[in-house]
Amino acid sequence: MKKWIFIILCCGIIISGCLEEITLKNQKLETKAIIIQGKLIKGTPSIAEVWVRRIGDFEGYEAETHLSGAKVFLVSDDGTSIQVTEELENKRYRAVIPENGPSFRVETGRSYHIEVSLLDGAQFVSEPEPMLPVAKIDQVNYKMIDLTIQKDDGSVNTEDYIQFMVSTPLQLNDMQERARLRWQLFAAYRLTDDNFNTCYNLEPLRTDQTFIYNGEAFQSERLDTFPLVNIQFDFRFAEGFYLTLVQESLSENAFTYWNQIKILAERNGNMFDPPAGKILTNIKNIKTPDAEVYGYFYVAPQDTLRRYIRPEEVGSPKKYCPLPPPTAPRMSPTLCDNCLIGSGSSLKKPTYWIE
Repeated sequence: MKKWIFIILCCGIIISGCLEEITLKNQKLETKAIIIQGKLIKGTPSIAEVWVRRIGDFEGYEAETHLSGAKVFLVSDDGTSIQVTEELENKRYRAVIPENGPSFRVETGRSYHIEVSLLDGAQFVSEPEPMLPVAKIDQVNYKMIDLTIQKDDGSVNTEDYIQFMVSTPLQLNDMQERARLRWQLFAAYRLTDDNFNTCYNLEPLRTDQTFIYNGEAFQSERLDTFPLVNIQFDFRFAEGFYLTLVQESLSENAFTYWNQIKILAERNGNMFDPPAGKILTNIKNIKTPDAEVYGYFYVAPQDTLRRYIRPEEVGSPKKYCPLPPPTAPRMSPTLCDNCLIGSGSSLKKPTYWIE
């Protein structure tokens, strides 16, 4: 059970690009287990990214390690291919594909797969994944809500949250099927430190959750103000806050994969939970078909919508800086000493930021 949870959660996090390496103590896993995760995102330009990793017990720790020197190719259903080259500093393989390129094109209606060859001679191939059209997000709304939160000590508090909701069509052009959607969420907020430096902090939101919706499971042709995520109302809204919502249109198999990731991540481990089964993969070992391989390669177009919240729209919450006098010695430096120490912080204003 622990082995499956560890490996599959690694798969889900890596493909979202949020983690380089995971270590867990006191678990024994196969030292030859291979994880291949990848995605092709249609855009201008299109981006292909592939992570090739080995997982196992290394000096008492279970960790993922990047496998360097692999040959990775992205292949279209028309037989054309392009190499996905290694970026060693980022521990990944990546290709930037221009729109309407002369030798390789990423187009709706086509299918794509990857082929991976390792230095030890092992070869892997993924099943073809169709590039579907994507529904355009109509709008992102929000409202203030109160949530009852149980603390670790058993006490219960009511806290303020902002609930974000999405509205989008589910019908894809002339296709009879309704869209199967996946969302990624990112926050951008402004913070001014005690030295009057203004930082813009960019961070993914709720990487512990998988946000998906199966339009085929319901009769509606659209989603209207569908509750998506609750964000705690705090200093992040004090100087301006952006929610960036990225919407992807998934194939049936890709949706099944992400749904299994979601179910596994939400398991609470009690005796009434159904036993964990093997998570879907569309990757196989060519030379040793029975060998276990983990991971998934999927393709998707994306639609992006941003929603800006001005401080005065939510009651002008208290700014983070200056910090109140400490009751005990404070670890230094803090964000108020230097706002650049925050993860994802920059003095450069994002190009989309408006006042």
